[in-house]
Amino acid sequence: CFPARQIRGGVYLSAMDVTKIIEPVLRPGKIKNATMVRTVILDPGHGGHDSGATWRYGREKEFALDVALRAKTLLERRGYQVQLTRSRDIFIPLEQRSAFANRHQNAIFVSIHFNASKTGQGTGIETFCLAPRGVPSMDEETVSVNALREYPGHARDAENVLLATAMHSTMLRYLRLPDRGVK
Repeated sequence: CFPARQIRGGVYLSAMDVTKIIEPVLRPGKIKNATMVRTVILDPGHGGHDSGATWRYGREKEFALDVALRAKTLLERRGYQVQLTRSRDIFIPLEQRSAFANRHQNAIFVSIHFNASKTGQGTGIETFCLAPRGVPSMDEETVSVNALREYPGHARDAENVLLATAMHSTMLRYLRLPDRGVK
């Protein structure tokens, strides 16, 4: 999240990046108070009047719902409880999606979207994660007051980063699309 610095032939990383980003990924067994998650909330993006991206093969809202329904079946077969923010073609505002997710304790939230652009610039896999507390989000250039604000999801910063990284690398391995990074 912060640029590496080269000083007198050595490469230095920020302590924040080491503790909040690198450590959870390289040593997940060291995450304190990690608990088993049994509930997955799948959020098929868009819906209703909001079609999302449109291609000659269909609309993003349809692809996202299809993926969510297929993933739900696979996850339930593995013993997970799965909740969907929408199970049909209806529009649900973002605030209602997050409120729905926040009503479920000890759950993970996965929102499903598909990138598209007329120039092909948006092609690839990118994964978004709540920026750990104290780390700038992708739309902030430096640590701002917002980066220091405490949100409920920050209680699980290490697990959030680990999940995002694991999902991202798995999608890259199987889908063989360009890597647009974890953000």
